[in-house]
Amino acid sequence: MELFGRLVLIGIGVFIAFVAVRPWLKLPKGPTIKPPNVRVIFLMLAFAGLFLGLGTFGQEFIPHYASWLGTVRGMVSSPGQKSYAAFFDSVGKEKIPVELQEIGINYAVSHPIEGMETILNNSINKAPKNTNGEKALQWALESYKGKQKETDYLIETKGGAASVGQFDPATRQLIYDKMQRLPDDRKRVLRIDDKSLEEHRAILRPFPKRPDR
Repeated sequence: MELFGRLVLIGIGVFIAFVAVRPWLKLPKGPTIKPPNVRVIFLMLAFAGLFLGLGTFGQEFIPHYASWLGTVRGMVSSPGQKSYAAFFDSVGKEKIPVELQEIGINYAVSHPIEGMETILNNSINKAPKNTNGEKALQWALESYKGKQKETDYLIETKGGAASVGQFDPATRQLIYDKMQRLPDDRKRVLRIDDKSLEEHRAILRPFPKRPDR
């Protein structure tokens, strides 16, 4: 009976994981499905990991799983240098599964905090050399720098609120945050004033039940 229960849990976990990654699978049949946002994927894979872990290792898996999930969730619930550093250090030391590493990195890149490049470099320096953990952090740093360059490009070439409104909510927020932090002389060159900032703020779409920044 216990074996059957574990097999059921494993089956549920596999099914949830399949549903989460289904939009990216190139299947011969079936309609095209728009990929869900990072938060939805995170929740789905989190539940999939829980069911798979319980089915494979039993109840002793729960404390480890709670620790892994708490490290990633810390960035969402309490964003700051401490929570981001804790997550990146865990990635470098390979203390959490690869799937949660990728979900967490993608979230951090889309929701960067001040000093994130320094935090990443510090975690890279502390990670064991030539390991998958170090490579994951280097990938995170490359992704962060690329996202910042993309944001700069959008501000300088397509800075109007009307054109930015076509992008996803996370990109809109990144653009607005960066526009606010620009030096006054750079704002003048790009013709960014209080009115244009207000227009950009008006098109923001914060996650439901989450306060505006």
